[in-house]
Amino acid sequence: MNIREYNLIILVMLFLIPIYLACLLIFKKNVHPANYPLAIWLISLALLLLNGLTSNHIFGIDVHHEYAVFNITFSQAFWDVVTNASNAYYLCTSITILPTIYAVLSNINGEYIFKTVYAFIGSLIPLIAYLAFNKYFKIDKAFLATLLIVFQNFFILSLGCTRQLVALLFFFLAVFILFDKEIPDKCRKILLILSVWTIIISHYSTAYVALTILLPIIMLPFLKSLVPYLKNLKNKKIDFKNFDVILLIFVFMVVWYSVFAGIQVEASSGSIEQISSSTTSGITADSRDASVLAIFGIGVKSIPNLISIIANDLIFLSILLGIVAITLKFKYYRKKIDFGFILGIYLFILLLIMFIIVPMVSRLYGAPRIFLQSLIFLAPTFIIGLDEVAKLLKKVNLSYVLIFVLLMSLFSCSTYLQYYFYGIPYSPHYDSDGKLRGEYFIYNPEITGAQWLNNSKIDRYVYTDAIGHQRLMLGGIPFKNISKNLFLTNKTMPPGYFYEWNINIKKGIVYPLLEKEENITTFRNLFIGKFIIYDNGYSRIWYW
Repeated sequence: MNIREYNLIILVMLFLIPIYLACLLIFKKNVHPANYPLAIWLISLALLLLNGLTSNHIFGIDVHHEYAVFNITFSQAFWDVVTNASNAYYLCTSITILPTIYAVLSNINGEYIFKTVYAFIGSLIPLIAYLAFNKYFKIDKAFLATLLIVFQNFFILSLGCTRQLVALLFFFLAVFILFDKEIPDKCRKILLILSVWTIIISHYSTAYVALTILLPIIMLPFLKSLVPYLKNLKNKKIDFKNFDVILLIFVFMVVWYSVFAGIQVEASSGSIEQISSSTTSGITADSRDASVLAIFGIGVKSIPNLISIIANDLIFLSILLGIVAITLKFKYYRKKIDFGFILGIYLFILLLIMFIIVPMVSRLYGAPRIFLQSLIFLAPTFIIGLDEVAKLLKKVNLSYVLIFVLLMSLFSCSTYLQYYFYGIPYSPHYDSDGKLRGEYFIYNPEITGAQWLNNSKIDRYVYTDAIGHQRLMLGGIPFKNISKNLFLTNKTMPPGYFYEWNINIKKGIVYPLLEKEENITTFRNLFIGKFIIYDNGYSRIWYW
């Protein structure tokens, strides 16, 4: 795809995955149990590498900032937290210290650390989920529940946000450790503390969500012991079990956020202020993430987009049915599932409801992010919901059919196959003319132009659109010297340079905001009196 734009091998892989999964289910009596985790790992790795290797350079939005802070650490050969204390990205060790260690030990090019090594890290996430689900389901149902995680679009594209990928790995690991009764209690506590500490230093937003969910579950013995006091019963005795875990987590948080990562607390405080000051009511486009609006059918752009919305809504409905079933048959499911795990389900549902109801929350954090994180608890409810539907229809085996159909619908939508079948080029991975590929596929001459500008020892701002900054950063220009506001204001800026990239030049399209296209002719006034100082066909630099 990178050199000859030949997509047949990728399409064959995408078509063979559903066929292979169907064979596993049809012939499950003859399938060795080891095939299920192996299939999960290989499919996860294949889909992550689909995102990592079908581009010449790192692919995504956040990952360019992550790669920039890695380069600072790698070039300096130490983690300079004092000089970079104002950079929230730099304080995430998952994208500074970790990739630097890999780069030094392996001598692999930095970009390929982000494109391949993190893919192997991410492929372990579904395996951990499978082990957690296997405690409550038969292996085939645990396998199917895990696929709900693997087939999430945000998981497939997660190499675009590697700091969250690492944090997510340890969050899933913390949940697994918390409910694995085979681990000795002291060992469990040590592993749990280390996992939570790693989440905190890997990604601040994932850590906030993780702590919101994990701390009430860890405190469950204490909360249960309060019940006799509330009911005024005899034999009152408070259980302080796990308080040592909570204390060590709390102390680490205080030290980390007060000594090292104060900027992350400030960023969170700023987000809370934005949420508090927002007076918008109802579901509006400017206060909710587009994925939240899509749940209600708002913002449908095409038939393939509508298909994707329907498929995802059916997934959400199945999860809701599962939660209703657990609530109505609580005694039955309490015997099968740990009470703490059920509490985690309810806590995540409350968080997801908050994301829908409270203005700005989903825009600031991103609904797909928290939904992927929630699936360590919610994926089992997807299976339970469809099992209950099958029982209601008195056709027990129907649940396998329903689960498989919905998972394959999700897989098709997450890999943009519905666009491919409809004849709309869209995929960033196998459609050379795809909309997303045009935005995020970076050509070498685009970086060459940025490098030329960087080598010219510029002393002014470099202006570009909402996507062009990725090329500039790969060319070595610091983000602090880049402005993306030129097309937002449509007003002449102070003297500087304007960087045009491939799509700007060849298709006459600019992006004032991500996912918002405008014809460059709308901004003709910005180019009056400016002149071109560099042009290689893929990148062009103006000066004024």
